[in-house]
Amino acid sequence: MNAKWTLAALGGLSLGLALPLQAADKATHQTMTELTADYNAQTTDVQNLRDKGWSWNEIGDALAVSKRADRPLQEVVAQRDSGMSWNQISERYGFKFSDVSGEARRVAKDARRADKNERQAIRHGAPRPVNPDTGPNPEGTELPQQAAPSQAVPPSQTNPPADNP
Repeated sequence: MNAKWTLAALGGLSLGLALPLQAADKATHQTMTELTADYNAQTTDVQNLRDKGWSWNEIGDALAVSKRADRPLQEVVAQRDSGMSWNQISERYGFKFSDVSGEARRVAKDARRADKNERQAIRHGAPRPVNPDTGPNPEGTELPQQAAPSQAVPPSQTNPPADNP
């Protein structure tokens, strides 16, 4: 009986040591900028994929394959858009997709979390994160400035009444 408790204690101790090491291997990205920087991609590329209707799982697959193959994300995406499967793309670069599928799931989970964090921050009044590549306004047009509430001009002064003859 005593030997069973000793083995159980040693097993628990080894499990306790293994968990922090595993957690250290799995980076969690709190922002999309962190995620894309770790995968050598641009946030605009990820947003373009979302705009095309790609799921976070597909984006995670593309980022993981791109990183493992050390190829640009656009190259991997172009192959996927041409109809190739993830297995075919991975094999073209000399590895099996199953080698990166776990990482792809973690990337998708991090991307969903980062996207949710940014949407919540924006909803609660935090400024939208600035993309260092495009700046705060990627379209390049000047955004209209809104007057502060204390500087607001009453409508009666901005739209004078029309003269009636």
